[in-house]
Amino acid sequence: MSDIKIVGSSRNIKLIIEQFFILMQQDDHVPTTTVEFVRQWRPLDICDRLLLLKLIGAQNVGQLVKSEIPVGILGEMLQALLAFPSNTPDIVFVVRLLESLTEAKR
Repeated sequence: MSDIKIVGSSRNIKLIIEQFFILMQQDDHVPTTTVEFVRQWRPLDICDRLLLLKLIGAQNVGQLVKSEIPVGILGEMLQALLAFPSNTPDIVFVVRLLESLTEAKR
């Protein structure tokens, strides 16, 4: 799992922590298969999708979709990336995630 660096006000940090716990209550673990990932991904809104991507980590997302990116997921991931704040750790994460997605076979 990647390190998550949170920058912002204490209110923003509180909201991120609350989102994390809501996400983890929906499923007890970080997905290890594409099927688990899609099952967790589909019901989430953009902010929660963004959080899920960060929790899984760029390299792990790349491993999940290495053989094939499920239908519609690539567009939804790109849409979720639009919600990233433009600070250095998030920009690095976006670049790493995009790089790992380029290694998918289809």
